[in-house]
Amino acid sequence: MQDELINVQRCDGARPTCQQCVRANTPTECVYGQDAEESGIQLLEERISRLQGRIAFLESNTAGPILLHDPYAQTREDQPPRPVRPAARERQILMRSFSGGASQVGFFLHVPRFLQRMSALSLSTAPKHASTLINAVYLLGAYFSTDPNLQNLQSDLLADTLQDLSAALIELNPPAIIDVLQAEILLTYYFFSNSRTVEGVYHIDAASAIVLASKLHQIRSGRYSAVAGGHASRYDLAPPVDAIEEGQRINAFWVVFILDRNWSKALGRTPVLTDDESKGTGIDTPWPRSIETYESNPLPEGFRGFRTVQRFLYYPIFMNEEQNPLATHAKAAVLYSSAARVAAQTGMMANTLPPFWLALDDRIAQFEQVLPPVDRINPSRQDLHNKILLVNLLVHGAVIELHQPLEIQGPVFVSNSRSTRAALAAVNILTRINVERLSHVDPIVGFLLASVVQILMRALASSRQNTAATGSQQQIDILMALARIRSALGAWGVRNAYICACVLSFVTSQTDVDLLHADSQYTVIASLLEGI
Repeated sequence: MQDELINVQRCDGARPTCQQCVRANTPTECVYGQDAEESGIQLLEERISRLQGRIAFLESNTAGPILLHDPYAQTREDQPPRPVRPAARERQILMRSFSGGASQVGFFLHVPRFLQRMSALSLSTAPKHASTLINAVYLLGAYFSTDPNLQNLQSDLLADTLQDLSAALIELNPPAIIDVLQAEILLTYYFFSNSRTVEGVYHIDAASAIVLASKLHQIRSGRYSAVAGGHASRYDLAPPVDAIEEGQRINAFWVVFILDRNWSKALGRTPVLTDDESKGTGIDTPWPRSIETYESNPLPEGFRGFRTVQRFLYYPIFMNEEQNPLATHAKAAVLYSSAARVAAQTGMMANTLPPFWLALDDRIAQFEQVLPPVDRINPSRQDLHNKILLVNLLVHGAVIELHQPLEIQGPVFVSNSRSTRAALAAVNILTRINVERLSHVDPIVGFLLASVVQILMRALASSRQNTAATGSQQQIDILMALARIRSALGAWGVRNAYICACVLSFVTSQTDVDLLHADSQYTVIASLLEGI
């Protein structure tokens, strides 16, 4: 693939900020050529330094001005005295509860190996990195549980996890990195699910920093020696002992990549894992596999990766290596975030599409054609139904992101536009899965469906303006789609505070529901919208 397809902007070395970053209005992100590989290490060390300062302050009895703020201090002050750790039977139940939803919260470790290691450890004597991970697993187990007594353990388990994590980060070394990274991922899902986005961002940034510092984005890189430049780091991992350990590292990278790309879009911020060669973040790590596949069919010894994401996006021939659930999810996240980035350039040049717009639109369509049909998935596999839901919403969301800016530039928004059809296709997936059986979904689903709602509401308004007859089939279809979204968000919002917040936003956006009562068909649909 030719270099011009990659659209890499090289740093010109100007200080304090290169001209590329000045033009992009991102002066704080400027990293200079030969120092690029140090950016992840610096980010991680800065975070550890902040934690060390916070811990020193909390442990100090010296009076003086308050220079630091502990974001969890008020939470601890409001809590009753901490009870004894969960009993042995409770720990077993928490572990079983967690296992049912582990794949939904980014658990990338080899489960049999993890269970064998954890069974040999005691929380009271385990290294801090191990106790951090164990407590994080119990925390998510309590969150998943339907038992009120186990749910009530969450505040104490969270406090234990954060306390151990602070200590583990101070002593972070290669043997501890993977455990700490897994714990950071679990905490990220936990905080976002509970609509605690500030803390979610804090932990996703930590996970991203660990990924870059440990060079997990360059596993099996065909250019590793040139990128690394021979510089050693205290966060460098030893070579994996076997194919399973290597697979855990590969999958860990893609789990963090998905989180970083999806939530950066949802929160309106720049991703940390930018896949930018000038910043040392170019991604060469191969697409993930199921963890069992690494054991039965490890990567060939001489396999090397190169520009994994860029080749998937822009190589003239559609290459869809690895079609397991995690790889499919990662590729959908690539398309979604890339569509948002390209769409942001729409309108900068009059009557001209942004670079790579057509190529990306074509790639999204090609990927959509190879998505596995939900009808063929075993109804009992809640994990796979969750994954196919996410992938479909991301792919249809990519179409919306790419086409919507062009459509709203016209004199009138067309109610049957490409983005409207993508929004209806996204809702269609909700009609083909058992929403009630998915007790826990990724909180990003709330954000994706909120974007779908915006498109459908705009299409509904456009249809009313351009259709003389009330109760047109198109309007009924849109209203039924809105009712379906409301039903799904209502079901999932019971256990997910972020999605619950999306439900409230959804209701607020429907300012004209009362106008529907003029028609008997609309009256039924309006009751759905108001009463679900």
